Amino acid sequence: MTGPTGERIAVVGAGVGGLTAAYVLSRAHRVTLWEAQPRLGGHAHTHELDGASGPLRVDTGFIVHNDRTYPLLRRLFGELGIRAHPTEMSMSVRDERSGLEYAGGRGLSGFLARPRQLARGDYRRMLLAVRRFHRLARDFLTTTDDSEPTSFGEFCAAARFGPDFIRLYAVPVVACVWSTGSAEALDYPARHVFRFLDHHVMLELGNSPQWFTVAGGSHRYVEAVASRVAEVRVGRLRDRLPRRRAAHPQEALMSRTLHRTVTTTTPADRVFAYLADFRNAVEWDSGTVSCTRLSGEGGPGSVYRNVSRFAGREVSLDYTVLTRSAPVLVFEGRNATVLGRDTITITEHGEGARVDYLAEFTFSGVARWLGPLVQPLLERLGDQTAAQLTRALDAL
Repeated sequence: MTGPTGERIAVVGAGVGGLTAAYVLSRAHRVTLWEAQPRLGGHAHTHELDGASGPLRVDTGFIVHNDRTYPLLRRLFGELGIRAHPTEMSMSVRDERSGLEYAGGRGLSGFLARPRQLARGDYRRMLLAVRRFHRLARDFLTTTDDSEPTSFGEFCAAARFGPDFIRLYAVPVVACVWSTGSAEALDYPARHVFRFLDHHVMLELGNSPQWFTVAGGSHRYVEAVASRVAEVRVGRLRDRLPRRRAAHPQEALMSRTLHRTVTTTTPADRVFAYLADFRNAVEWDSGTVSCTRLSGEGGPGSVYRNVSRFAGREVSLDYTVLTRSAPVLVFEGRNATVLGRDTITITEHGEGARVDYLAEFTFSGVARWLGPLVQPLLERLGDQTAAQLTRALDAL
C-alpha cells in the first residue's frame, strides 16, 4: 500500500539486522517491526543487576566493537548519538588441572605475570606454538573455501599440535569467543573458526584495534532504533502476524487496532515502573473504572481484572501480564466476546520518555459484527487516553 509517507513495510525480527533495516527504511516509509520474543535486540541483551552502589547493567552476546571491522555499526551509532567508551577484548585462562594462568590482550606482561611458569615445559610449548598456529590458520583460509569440512579438532591433529597447546590455548580461545563448552569447541568447522578469529584480528600478535563498548549497555542503541520506528510489536509473532486478506467481509470486522504515541518529561525508568503496575490504569486510561490484581506479584503470569466503561456500559476483562521486560510491556485481556492485547513500549526521549501504546481487539460471537460501529468509539477513547496518560506521566 502506497501513501504520502511511502510504503507500509513489515520487518520481521528485531536483532541487529532487523533493527538496522527498520531504521533505514523508516526514513521514507511507515515501518512495523515484528519480534517473536518478548524483547528487542536479539544478540544485543543488557541485564540489569543489583550492584553495591546501584543498578549494574551487564551485556551478554554483543559486547564490543571497533572501527576497523565494524564500520557500518559505528556509523549507525554515530547517527543515533550512541556513546561508546574504550575497552578491551581479551582472553584470560586458568587451567585447573595444572594451575597455569595467563592473560591475553595484555602483551608480554600478561603471559609473564607469573614468571615461574616459564620453568614448566607445557607452558613453554604452548607459548612457542601460538605463532605457528596463527600462520597455519591464515594459510588454511587462503587455500580452502566454505565447502571445506575439516573440523577444528581435525586441523589441530593434522598440524600435530600437542595436548598442552590444545588444552591451554586452542580450546579456550574458541570456548571464549563463541561461549561454548570445551567439549564442543573442537567440533566446529575449522574454516569458520579461523574466519572469525581473522576478522577480529586474533590471528596475529599485536596490531589489535581499539575496542569499544556501548556506554550504559547495548540496550541503548536498541531503544534508540525502536523510538524511530512507527510501530513495534513483540511476542507471539506466529499468532499475530497477518498471513492473508479476509476471505469474507465479516472476517474483517473481527479485529480492530488502536495506536497512540505520547512523550513526557519523566525519565523512562520511572515511566516503565509506573505502567508496569497495571493497577495504575485507573489513573492514565480514560475508560478504566477499576483495576485490581487477582494473582501474582506483577510479573509475567500475574492477572488483573480491569473494569472499563465503553459505549455507555461497563466491560470486564481479566488481563494477564505476558511481558514485563524493559522497554516493553504486554498485557492480554479476555472475556466471553473480546480478546484485547495492550503493547506498551517505553524508550528514552531526550531527558524524558516516549511511550508507544498499541491496543489490539479481536471480537467473537455477536460482537464481531460491531466492528464498524466500534472503531470511531475506540479512536475517541484513544485520544482521551493519550491526553490523560500524558498528564499522569508528567505528574510523576
